[in-house]
Amino acid sequence: MNLKIKLAISDDNATFMGIGLVWLVRGIIEHGSVRQAAASMGMSYPKAVKILARLEEGLGFPVIERKRGGAAGGGAVVTEKGLEFINRFSDFHKKICDFANHEFSQSFSPGEN
Repeated sequence: MNLKIKLAISDDNATFMGIGLVWLVRGIIEHGSVRQAAASMGMSYPKAVKILARLEEGLGFPVIERKRGGAAGGGAVVTEKGLEFINRFSDFHKKICDFANHEFSQSFSPGEN
């Protein structure tokens, strides 16, 4: 038996933040590109753009600074405020998962059904 936790932040309209966005933003940091970060996760570029837009709408500030393509090439960088939020969410997510897993193991002994 395993515990599965899905932690998300939403507003009145819809969910705009979950652990998948942490992975996407960290991929943007690693690759310098929304397109490459999305591809590394097996996500389409349009989907990545859509969920990033929803995140920024929900937070009310830009998370990604985009650079248009062309001869010099495009790319994306994570804003300082965006990185701070992503790191805080990631830390919060870890604390919740650690707590929940501890409580789960206390409540349900291994092998117990």
